[in-house]
Amino acid sequence: MHRIFSYAKSHVYELHAIFVATVAVVLMFLIKKPIKNWIARQVDNRIVHKPELSENRRILIRRGNMLLIILTMLLSFGLFWVASVISPLINFSFPTAVMSGVFALCEYAFLDQITFDIRDEDE
Repeated sequence: MHRIFSYAKSHVYELHAIFVATVAVVLMFLIKKPIKNWIARQVDNRIVHKPELSENRRILIRRGNMLLIILTMLLSFGLFWVASVISPLINFSFPTAVMSGVFALCEYAFLDQITFDIRDEDE
C-alpha cells in the first residue's frame, strides 16, 4: 500500500491534470451542441451574403467546429488553474496545464469515436 501512495504522491500533478481533463470533457459535451448550432448559423449567415460559398457549407462548418478544440484547451487551462488554487498539493504549472488540455483532447476524441454511431446525420 505504501508503494501505491508514494507513486500517487510522485504523480500528483498528472493525477490533477487527468481529473481536470475529465471535468473539461464532461463540460464540453454539455455545451458542444449549442456551439455547433451557433457555428452552423454563422456559416448560413455567411452563405446568405456570399451565395457562391453554398457548395462549401459542410467544409466551412467543419472548419468552424475547430473552435471546439480551442475551447477545450482554454477550458482545461482554466479548470487546472482553479484546481491549483483549490488544492494544497499543487501550484499552477503551465506545462501541466497544457498536459491537462492534451488529456482532455484525447478523452474528447476517444468519446467522440465510440459514440460515432449514436450521432445524428446532420452533425
